[in-house]
Amino acid sequence: MSSLLHLVQQHPLYSLLGAYFLFSNAVGAMDAPTEKSGPLYRYIYRFGHGLAGNLKYAFKAKFPEYVEPTTETK
Repeated sequence: MSSLLHLVQQHPLYSLLGAYFLFSNAVGAMDAPTEKSGPLYRYIYRFGHGLAGNLKYAFKAKFPEYVEPTTETK
């Protein structure tokens, strides 16, 4: 355990990026809330995706009628 702590102390940026990657993947694995989902799960879903930077999912849960604009190149 002390070797892991030593590794984190020696490489704080890589540790932060690794922790963010794990957090983002854990939040991305959450099931989207449904009509039967409780308000707490909906809040946790939106808050988690907001922290993870997945704003598209956070806003889609809050505003289901939102359609993401498409960019077409000719």
